[in-house]
Amino acid sequence: MPNLLVTGGGGFVGGNFVRLALEERKDWRITVVDKLGGKDLCPVLDGLEDRYPGRFRLEKMDLVDQGLGRLFDEGDFRYVLHFAAKNPSGKDIGSPRDFAEINVERTVRLLEEVKRSAKMRDVRFVHLSSYEVYGTMKEKPFVESDPLDPTTPYAASKAGADLFSFSYGRTFGLDIVSTRTTNIYGPFQSRDKLIPMVVRKALGREEIPVFGDGSIRRDWIFVDDHNLGVMKALETGKPGGVYHIGAMCEKSQSEVIGEVLKNVAERTGISPDELMKLVVYGQGRPSEDLRRTLDAGKAEKELSFRSNYSFEDGISITVGHFIAEDKK
Repeated sequence: MPNLLVTGGGGFVGGNFVRLALEERKDWRITVVDKLGGKDLCPVLDGLEDRYPGRFRLEKMDLVDQGLGRLFDEGDFRYVLHFAAKNPSGKDIGSPRDFAEINVERTVRLLEEVKRSAKMRDVRFVHLSSYEVYGTMKEKPFVESDPLDPTTPYAASKAGADLFSFSYGRTFGLDIVSTRTTNIYGPFQSRDKLIPMVVRKALGREEIPVFGDGSIRRDWIFVDDHNLGVMKALETGKPGGVYHIGAMCEKSQSEVIGEVLKNVAERTGISPDELMKLVVYGQGRPSEDLRRTLDAGKAEKELSFRSNYSFEDGISITVGHFIAEDKK
């Protein structure tokens, strides 16, 4: 029965990974490490300890806490998945120092424990990275061999964490895999992100602010599809491998917002035209990349990974979740 350590498992993507993995892999035991922002409640993990007795536990701690070493000694982890990261929020590009301390320094702290454990057992370390490490897209979707050229402090910190991870592979012989992904959406996502924000504002008939003119284009993937790709990279990825986990689903901000509002209108009976009038475009973020997509062909070839959810189905599930949450 393989033991997994999942950092940041109280967050949107990490928490959904834990839910999916416990359901899909009946022989996995998962320990989540997350400080939960000082909170006691964690909706994405709620009820898992009772639903999967003996297979799930939550350790509330920071990756710099002394207890991390004890956890590694007790856990006998075969896989370590590093979801924990600080992300930008809304229009705020965030503090460069915070990104460095959380996304780079804590990654190194974790790698040190993996290195120590690897002397006694096989351990695979999977770093959850981002396609923002490539910077501004030229013409073709990014491929795994493209150079890293981050344009923001957040992207630079994720690139730094990637490079540190692979340096531990080359220097100390650790089994390292990195996944780089596109824009992820789905249930339990933070309320400040685009899709949950649009749903919440639409339900309250509030102004829906959009950073930019709506033309920015991104590749979108439903959270369960993303996490299925991570599971495949964890189980069958090559040591030292980088894999793009994407759905080849490029949409503009305006297209995403339109699909979300269409779903809200269908579920609530509110006029679609009334909801569209709530959308207000404004100034974009500094150093915003106008277009960013990934070529996921390598993951399809080497991992047999393809997304299962259409964009329309993924949005429908997501909107339904947030509408139900709003009624609680």
